[in-house]
Amino acid sequence: MVEELKNNDGLSRRTVVKGAAWTVPAVAAAVAVPTSSASVAPCPPSQTVMATNADQGVLTVAVPPQVTMIKYTVGGGRGGRDGNYDYAQGAVVSGEIPVSALGGATTLQLIAGQKGFFGASGAGVGGKGFGNGGNGGNSTNDSLSGGGGGGSAILTGDGAPLVVAGGGGGGSSTANSSANAAYDRVFVDDAPLGGGPQSAWGGDLGAPAFRGRGAVLRSKPDGQDVTQVAGGEGAQLGSPGAPGAVTGTTTAFVTGQPGNGRDGGDGVTMTAENPLLTVGSGGGGGGYFGGGAGSGARLKDATGEYVVSSNGGGGSSWAAPGVTGTSSRTGSTGHGFVTIEFVC
Repeated sequence: MVEELKNNDGLSRRTVVKGAAWTVPAVAAAVAVPTSSASVAPCPPSQTVMATNADQGVLTVAVPPQVTMIKYTVGGGRGGRDGNYDYAQGAVVSGEIPVSALGGATTLQLIAGQKGFFGASGAGVGGKGFGNGGNGGNSTNDSLSGGGGGGSAILTGDGAPLVVAGGGGGGSSTANSSANAAYDRVFVDDAPLGGGPQSAWGGDLGAPAFRGRGAVLRSKPDGQDVTQVAGGEGAQLGSPGAPGAVTGTTTAFVTGQPGNGRDGGDGVTMTAENPLLTVGSGGGGGGYFGGGAGSGARLKDATGEYVVSSNGGGGSSWAAPGVTGTSSRTGSTGHGFVTIEFVC
């Protein structure tokens, strides 16, 4: 006969061992069940590409099947400086791209546009991008002439644009031959000659890009504008921008080039009789459509010789159907860039 030993609680040693034998398999079975998260692939890291002085930035990125949405920020290249040492900012657009908007594409191409370059005693060069910035005209005597900024974009792998941020228009300069000039040379941001506080900026989504900064010759005795040179027109929603118009009294004038498809128009050289007074107008910014270039005018009378030119207009921004986006009031102040973040 087997005697059971009982403790003070009335439990036998045999009872405790028997209970343990039943609990061990239950614990082992729970440990063997795999977790559901082990089969889910991780979301890819974010990607950024930026243009450089040497070239536009280009990056091809795969879109894995677990991705459901892509968050983005795209900035166009700024325009080259003008005679006030200001530059027009490129557009900045942020938003989301659902995978349904990709049309089955499994890769993206990111293109970051270069900033426009300014030339002292030479021509400003337009930045490369999705829509190249137009070149500025030639200038002399350290006068500044700016190229337009290149547009930046996200495309599907087969080249269909999903979102575009326009580049800023290029700058221009003015000059005169007399220390006792009868006219002031004035840059103008106010409409209709300029585009307001954002003159020559790359455009907001759903709106035309901004007209470039205009320039006038203003009579000192009475403050009247004698010669007016409008800035290049910003790219429109469905077409490139026109060049700036010249009105008023002139001895000669030259009209800039309109935008050409996605590319900004080229600026012009306003040649003076005194070669040291020759100035160049600004090129248009690149984008979904390109901005028009600035123009130039010359006036010579008994008081001296005067030349003025205007800035190029900005390139336009755009988003494909199904792509959401908003435009920033803080534009791109250097080379263009593209940043994407995957959501899984």
